Amino acid sequence: MCCCCQLTLMYFAYRYRVLESANFPWKTYENVYAFCLLCVCIGISIASSDLRWVMLIFPSITFLSSTFLFVAPALRWFVTRRTWLFFLRILGAYSEKYLYGANTKGLLIHFTARRMLATSLVTQEDMARVSSFAIVRNPYSRMVSVYMYNKVGNCESFRSFVHQWYAQFKALEAQIAAGKTAHPTEEWDAYCHLLPQHNFTHDENGKQLVRYVVRQEESKTLKGDSPASSVQNISPALKKTLMEMPHTNARKRDKPWKEYYDDETQKLVREMYAKDFEIYGYDLDLNSSAIHAGPSASDPPEGGWPAEGPLAELSKMASRITRASRMSRATARGTARFTSTTNVQLEPSAIAPASADDEKV
Repeated sequence: MCCCCQLTLMYFAYRYRVLESANFPWKTYENVYAFCLLCVCIGISIASSDLRWVMLIFPSITFLSSTFLFVAPALRWFVTRRTWLFFLRILGAYSEKYLYGANTKGLLIHFTARRMLATSLVTQEDMARVSSFAIVRNPYSRMVSVYMYNKVGNCESFRSFVHQWYAQFKALEAQIAAGKTAHPTEEWDAYCHLLPQHNFTHDENGKQLVRYVVRQEESKTLKGDSPASSVQNISPALKKTLMEMPHTNARKRDKPWKEYYDDETQKLVREMYAKDFEIYGYDLDLNSSAIHAGPSASDPPEGGWPAEGPLAELSKMASRITRASRMSRATARGTARFTSTTNVQLEPSAIAPASADDEKV
């Protein structure tokens, strides 16, 4: 991998972590750069008033694109998403060997098993020889998580978001039925968060393509004496990985995810992701689903979240930047193990035969 590609992959990893922390992130390296550039431009403009407005253009574009344009909520619209994917393709911010980064094929880290096979990034033989796995979650809980990640700030309610999501979902279904999209569906045509989870794990006929499907809420039972059904028969290496896997992208919510729903939003989610409920055995009843899932790290503690002062904010910001930098460096070396809620996971060094003990995850 060339040095330029390593640098762009490092930036992609950093940016990906930033977008996990805020929908419209302003505490970023890009905005520090824009501010410094603005100061320089102001100094130059004092000396030459004719260049004043021209000099302000570049830092303004940097700030606006970093904070409002190339962010998760904007990727819901295909023009922004395609521009972003094309831009990353030109920069070379991807590695098909390690299934990381993004190009015009889509976000490689969010590729479905169907897309991996269709694009020949992974073959059927590869799938049979490695310990592939996917982590899925209750569709009700997932919808709230998708909302928290993609909402247009606090001005967009959950109800409004679900209605827009439903409209996009039905439009995608119509395009697929009319043969107007790639097959299987790719990020160029549809945002990966819109897809049902079974697209990541099964083929069109319902055949499971990955070796293990783990329910997110059941992974915590690995530390107990009675592991839940989806984690009972996993390999020792995968068990070790799941037990050590940190949860670093939890977003604070002002109430438990169950309380976001009303009767209408429940109905829409059940309709969109009916097959996910069926394949993964999730209960259609919201109350039963909430009881089975239990509390999450994003749910507020009793009495609400404690107030945080400026020092705590600075400490959290420094911690996020440090984690992003470490991940970026690991990505460039090709040694990081990448995780995503509904993405298929393969060992980055990829196609090593799975032994009886499955030492390669």
